[in-house]
Amino acid sequence: MAIRKATNAEVTSELDKMEALKNRAARQAAIVAEKPEAIPIVQARVLPMGDGKISMGVHVPGVGEAHYERGETFSVIETVALALEDRGFVEIVEPEPEPAPRRSKAVEPEPEPVEVIDAGNEAG
Repeated sequence: MAIRKATNAEVTSELDKMEALKNRAARQAAIVAEKPEAIPIVQARVLPMGDGKISMGVHVPGVGEAHYERGETFSVIETVALALEDRGFVEIVEPEPEPAPRRSKAVEPEPEPVEVIDAGNEAG
C-alpha cells in the first residue's frame, strides 16, 4: 500500500478551511448571549393561516409533531412572535391588566375620641 503525500495546494486549502472555521467560531463567540430575564416573552394567538403549522416542540412517537391549532394562545420569545405575525400565522396578544386589589367590605372602626385639655382654664 502506497502512502500518498498531500500536495502544497491541498494542504493550503485545508489550512484555509480551518482558519475560516476558527474565524467563524470567534465571531459567533463574540455574540453575547442575553440573560434569560432580559429576553422578552409575549403571548401569541394562532390565526387561521397558522393552524397546524406552528410546532409545539413535542414529538409523539409513531404520530409525529404536535402543532398549535387556531385560537390557541401560547408564550413565545418576542422576536419569534414578530416573525410569525409577519407571516400571518399569529397575532400578538396584549397581556391582561392586573386586576386592582379588592377593597374589603369590612367596616372600619371609628377612631377613638381624643380628650382635649384646655391649658387656659387652669384652676389655681
